[in-house]
Amino acid sequence: MDRPAHPQTYVCRLRYPLPKRRHMTSKKDKYKRFITFLSALLLLGLLTGVFAYIWYNYYSDTIVLPYYRRGNWVLIAIYCVITALFFKAYGGFKLGYLKKTDMLYSQLLSMLCVNVISYFMVSLIGRDFMAVTPFLIMTGIDFAAISIWTICMGKLFFIIYPPRRLVILYGSQQAAALVMKMSQRVDKYMICESVSISESPDVITNHILRYEGVIICDIPAEERNNYLKFCFERSIRAYIAPKISDIIVRGADDIRLFDTPLLLCRNYGLDFEQQLVKRAFDIVFSSVLLILLSLPMLLIAAAVKIGDGGPVFFRQKRLTINGREFDVFKFRSMIVNAEEHSGPQLAEKDDPRITPVGRILRRFRLDELP
Repeated sequence: MDRPAHPQTYVCRLRYPLPKRRHMTSKKDKYKRFITFLSALLLLGLLTGVFAYIWYNYYSDTIVLPYYRRGNWVLIAIYCVITALFFKAYGGFKLGYLKKTDMLYSQLLSMLCVNVISYFMVSLIGRDFMAVTPFLIMTGIDFAAISIWTICMGKLFFIIYPPRRLVILYGSQQAAALVMKMSQRVDKYMICESVSISESPDVITNHILRYEGVIICDIPAEERNNYLKFCFERSIRAYIAPKISDIIVRGADDIRLFDTPLLLCRNYGLDFEQQLVKRAFDIVFSSVLLILLSLPMLLIAAAVKIGDGGPVFFRQKRLTINGREFDVFKFRSMIVNAEEHSGPQLAEKDDPRITPVGRILRRFRLDELP
């Protein structure tokens, strides 16, 4: 039986016997959506309350035609709906799924967009550019509230839903990369053991039954389907590393011409109207963000330059449609010419090629702003 690299990372400490723990976990999972909904409602109510306070105290009496009670309520409700839509679109409510830093980044970006839109909305209502200082204060309060909410709710979720004990079923050494990635989410996954597909079916099923879930990675399709059915019949979670064919099938169209369903897989790309809308959205949205983030980007550029005196940007060739090349620009987070000797390779957790400034940029994904 094989063990994953660095087994000390995956040491399992059970408070309850596994069957009892699995039963308790399945019962708590029933309330997971409800808890997530309540926590999201709490945050949404808090942010809406901050906007209501700012509106009533700084703007409602200064507009040309002040609203009556219901008009104020409608405006506050519109702010609440816009905030909910942006948070939903950017994954700001995916508590327990995204990493804290990723969720915080999504929420702060969503809140910035919402407040910018709301400022222009209030200015249109007031028929003039209103004072921006209250909105800046509101944004600061929102950022603080979001940060506190993310930290507190993340800790609460970790207590209610501890990491799941998993076994990985693999067919090749390519699974090592997946193990490394999943082991970074110690708040969600605890990979305790690995078993090769070359083992007998009885050995594999016995190992699956010992844990709360199984990761299926790079094994033949027929065997994968068999073990997937095995897990489904016993309500055991199965995490599958998809192949290209799986990704294609996910985007298939469901055709029901007779009693047997058909899945239609095709690759037509975007039609002309979709390309036009996408291009217009890309230009407008990126232009707005460029204006809003110009000052932070200048500060980041100065920090990168002062850090080691090297170039601010890292440029890399990428391929787009029809194999055309284009340049991707990022803030440089590694030493100059980091790939000159070792060649292109993925960065590791304590990669010596990453600069001190680069570690901060990578932690909050700020290197990808350009």
